[in-house]
Amino acid sequence: MPFIRKPEAPDRQLEEKLKAEWPAILRWMIEGCLDWQMNGLVRPESVVDATEAYFAEQDLMGQWLAEKCDVRQGDASVWDRTTDLFASWSVYAKAAGDDPGTVKGFGPAMRRKGFPQHRTKAARGFAFVRLRPEHSYGQGDG
Repeated sequence: MPFIRKPEAPDRQLEEKLKAEWPAILRWMIEGCLDWQMNGLVRPESVVDATEAYFAEQDLMGQWLAEKCDVRQGDASVWDRTTDLFASWSVYAKAAGDDPGTVKGFGPAMRRKGFPQHRTKAARGFAFVRLRPEHSYGQGDG
């Protein structure tokens, strides 16, 4: 969690100024501890937002899905072949300086993202996702 709020002019006498408040500060700390024990840790909205932003930035596959794919959760008519999706993912991951992994590891990663396997007589792939036409590597209608 980045510390983004810094005083313009630090008060070098703050400790001395707060000495008179030490009993109230201690009481506030004890009440906070008791509240934590009864209710658990309630994360401030700023912490929740910063955490979500951090994980979104670290989710390279999520970025690839957003930039290179047409995602339509629940639309079974939308799907693409594993080989084409993995080829696109590999190019994207390598361009970002990341290891794309193997096609074997790609399947479980796609399922964790909510894309079930899709099979036809001619091809295997994933439902609810397809490459955008400008990023296609083959035909998703096999």
